[in-house]
Amino acid sequence: MLVNAFPAPIYGMASVPYGDTFLLVGGTDYHSGESQDTIYVFDSEAEAFHLLEGRSLQTARSHHTAMLVDAYTFVLMNATTVN
Repeated sequence: MLVNAFPAPIYGMASVPYGDTFLLVGGTDYHSGESQDTIYVFDSEAEAFHLLEGRSLQTARSHHTAMLVDAYTFVLMNATTVN
């Protein structure tokens, strides 16, 4: 399978299993260096990532851990603030 290009230059995201696919949560914008509040879902039929409409993190995060609990996304740790 050849996946279409990711829609934004982001790294440091957390991946979260989501039904029969997965989410990519937060991250750092490659160009600006700013943490992101975005949540992308992988669409296996379109072989592409799309923003999860109507959803975002309350606080932008990068290099963190996230998990789903009862359909809520929880950010567990932001490693950029841990010494």
